[in-house]
Amino acid sequence: FAAMLCTSCYTYEYISLSLLTVVRNLTPLIVLPIETMVMPPEKQPKITAGILMSLGIMVVGTVAYAGHLQSISWIGIVFALTNMVLASCDRLIQRFLLTGPCKDLPSGVCTTVNNAFGMVPTIILALATHQVGALSDHAQAEGGWRDARVLCLLVLSGVVGIGICYLGFDCQREISATSFFVMQNMSKIAVVCAGVLIFRDPIQSPYSGVGLLLSLSGSFVYGRLQMVVPGESKPLVQKKLELDPTEAPEGSSA
Repeated sequence: FAAMLCTSCYTYEYISLSLLTVVRNLTPLIVLPIETMVMPPEKQPKITAGILMSLGIMVVGTVAYAGHLQSISWIGIVFALTNMVLASCDRLIQRFLLTGPCKDLPSGVCTTVNNAFGMVPTIILALATHQVGALSDHAQAEGGWRDARVLCLLVLSGVVGIGICYLGFDCQREISATSFFVMQNMSKIAVVCAGVLIFRDPIQSPYSGVGLLLSLSGSFVYGRLQMVVPGESKPLVQKKLELDPTEAPEGSSA
């Protein structure tokens, strides 16, 4: 978890938000084979011709988008790919634990453990890269971390991060795959729009725009096909319903 967050921060220093989103769309290429190996048979993803086609669309979109950018930082691409692998591992581990050994563990405990243990390698990385020693110099610079606006953003980022972590655990427990699919793809559109409109991410040719649309479209198709797999419309973790065996559900005949 900590490695995923740290690599994403380093990635943003080298490549745009939209390019990272496009690269992250390739995550199923890693998740599908690993999830098939580690998950029990009843929870393994189904692989069909349509799913393979959607993955192909995402790959073509990624190549078309990245191939027509005037300049790409390969260091940033390496960080983005590393971040994608780490994010995949993080999601797979969470899914395995929340649908198995830790399904009864409260989300608050999961969030606390995730962030508390994640602070240890993060602090070690900050010390190793001499970022802690540079705090005093950065504080005195214009727009340094002591600036009220920067502090506000830091606090807001922390609150939002904890919220994402907590709600992510709850989502994997409670909501259906349909709702998860809609939320996930809406967030991708929002991220790309923010990258283009606010951060001025480069779309330097029609081919880049087409590649971006293909990548998002492939992601939509992949999510839709996963959604219609039998049983996937149910919650990822089924609630244990304690019903009185003498009580028949409404509408049932005696």
